[in-house]
Amino acid sequence: MDVSWFRDLAHLARTGNFSHAAELSQVSQSALSRRVQTLERWVGVPLVDRSRQPVRLTEAGLQMLEAGQQALLRLETERSQIREAQSLPISMSSPSVPSILSAGASIRPGCRPLKMRTVRSSPGFARTI
Repeated sequence: MDVSWFRDLAHLARTGNFSHAAELSQVSQSALSRRVQTLERWVGVPLVDRSRQPVRLTEAGLQMLEAGQQALLRLETERSQIREAQSLPISMSSPSVPSILSAGASIRPGCRPLKMRTVRSSPGFARTI
């Protein structure tokens, strides 16, 4: 499964036209058509009523569109939370960090190992400096 399938389906639902949906998806019309067909095979039922112009989503297509939008929203939310968490101070209390820092002294004679101490920057977060 590819998340772009759901974006393609949303573009198709909005435009009712494979060519216009392909432009929004920045792919060729044939590529968009193949991706929608792949999604239909994955789901196991037709998602698009191609017998009329503009094309319309079937009931299953509308259901899959809603599920896809919820999935994309969840993925975007998780991605944002992960990125935000990565920008927080990282705990350096891992045993490997002090050993790496003190190893520098043996690699470079005359270099003194750093004295390390743990400080609390906020509740639940500690870092070694």
